[in-house]
Amino acid sequence: WLGYLHMTRRDLREVTLLCERGLAIGRDAAIGFLLPFFDGFLGYVTVLSGSVDEGLSSLRQAVETQAAMGFRYGLSRLIGMLAEGLLLAGRHDEAMAEAQR
Repeated sequence: WLGYLHMTRRDLREVTLLCERGLAIGRDAAIGFLLPFFDGFLGYVTVLSGSVDEGLSSLRQAVETQAAMGFRYGLSRLIGMLAEGLLLAGRHDEAMAEAQR
């Protein structure tokens, strides 16, 4: 949640550091259910930093992985970030489809 707090403040550097740390810890501790969430946050930060296609790809992968795992916690937040990223990219129809998911 600390990453989310920093994201609301648009402190992208801090979000990136926290998510990268979370990914490393998650891999080391074998708590894979958190990895898509961290990947999604990093994808969102990547979109906001200007690398839209790369960030959207990461977000899509995070959403699909989280959904496939059956782990619903945080999935709506990931989908919301994906939809917002698509809006920022001017892809309104895709954004609406994701938001209605």
